Amino acid sequence: QRTKNFDSLSFLYLITGNTTKLKKMLKIAEMRNDVMSRFNNALMLGAVEERVKILAEMGQVPLAALTAKSHGLTEFLDKLEEQLQGSDISAAIPPNARLLMPPVPLVRPADKGDDANWPLLKSVKQIFEKTTFENVSASQETPFVDASEVPEDTEIGGGWGDDLNSPTGGPVAVGADWGDMDDLDLGGEVVEEAVVEEKGASLTMGDTLQTKWLRKRRLVCDLVAAGEFEEALSLLKKRIGLMNPDPLEPLFKEAYWATCSALPSLPQAPSLNLPVLSEGHFKSRELSPMLLFTSKTIVAKVREAQRLLTQGKFGEGLSLLQYALQVIPLSAAKDSAEEKVLVEMIEVCREYVNFTRLEVARKRLNPQTEVARNVEMAAYLTCCKVQSKFHHGLALKLAMTTSFRMQNFVTAASFARRLIQGSWGDQGATLVPQARQVLAQSEKNATDAHPINFDPRGNVEDVKLCVGSFTPFAATDAVVNCPYCSSPYKQQFKGKLCQACGLSEIGANTLGIQLFPL
Repeated sequence: QRTKNFDSLSFLYLITGNTTKLKKMLKIAEMRNDVMSRFNNALMLGAVEERVKILAEMGQVPLAALTAKSHGLTEFLDKLEEQLQGSDISAAIPPNARLLMPPVPLVRPADKGDDANWPLLKSVKQIFEKTTFENVSASQETPFVDASEVPEDTEIGGGWGDDLNSPTGGPVAVGADWGDMDDLDLGGEVVEEAVVEEKGASLTMGDTLQTKWLRKRRLVCDLVAAGEFEEALSLLKKRIGLMNPDPLEPLFKEAYWATCSALPSLPQAPSLNLPVLSEGHFKSRELSPMLLFTSKTIVAKVREAQRLLTQGKFGEGLSLLQYALQVIPLSAAKDSAEEKVLVEMIEVCREYVNFTRLEVARKRLNPQTEVARNVEMAAYLTCCKVQSKFHHGLALKLAMTTSFRMQNFVTAASFARRLIQGSWGDQGATLVPQARQVLAQSEKNATDAHPINFDPRGNVEDVKLCVGSFTPFAATDAVVNCPYCSSPYKQQFKGKLCQACGLSEIGANTLGIQLFPL
């Protein structure tokens, strides 16, 4: 009923013998003005009077009269025969006609036939439509406890012992400036109740494979592989401040279906659905689901995006970079080294996404009326910390040529010096000679035709750019960051959707992404 599949619901009530609910479905069909659904429900209920009414309402008078006469409903025949204008329908009635009633099911799902407890499932679309985090107040949030987190060892020892002792070898007393940290109202000691297992002769169902791997680890990828989409979205809200779940819907489906497999069984029997595992087997307790978005897959996507940027395909490269940035929360690391790679990929994708967004926005400018802004944004490209020296060299060359063509010779000379002083490998054979020529011509003119908000003599490392407005931060400007990709924004963007990753709320207070269980 929640998925609006009323015909399937009526069929379910038919095969389970739930006639009470089937009568309700007939009323619902009448309220929905669904004629075919009314007729089908009446047919499954054996309600001949209702079928006669439906046929008469739809103008099928001969069929209505034939149905009424076949079943001996004389109260309807007088009015129906008046409309037939003397036509005889008795010849069309077979001699062995009898009332058709739906068969009674041999096995009911429960002892209480009308109150069978059938599972109610949510569609994926409903889960993603319901998950709107924009108007959720902080008071309604329940405290988050990760099942895979283990409390830290708070016992002082090991390497800390030597640092906390006095030079004479005695213990160091904690100073009063730390405050009274022991006076806490904790409600007394926690008494753990022993769980007594009840032994009996009844058989219990074994744990499913999904239950087993969720008991071992409850990362986002594990929840998605188990089909727990709603819990996965809730965990992403607490981890990275998820605000826009729409890009994750196709990714969730891809990750889920990657773990599904079906084994054909006996004829006319359903197939056996078996999840694909990356570790362990069906009988083991320690197992892990198959992971679609691995670190190797993400690194390959980033390299492909870098290749597209080299070819000047900024639109395709931006889409691929944002895709890689959005699938990283659905990945997991096998060890700390792989976790370091995934965290590094977040930084690489963030810099390249903002670098590409800046260039795409610059290309949309009017070259005739927005000359100064064009030179300014080209200069900002050189401040992005992209991974590849090749792309950094292309950004410096673009800024140098743009400034030189717009007659900002002082700015062009600063980029030419950076190219001459840099180390570019094989790329330097084409960059450095052109930079020397631009520097020579720029030093002759030594003027800027268009004032821009960029200091060519300043330190590039000190330039910090707001990726929402593409303007540099002043010394007094407050900085708010995306809790996932750490893109910097000015205070006016707080509470809005991050334009780099397209997932998180800017400035949200979160637990931080977790890609490896503690």
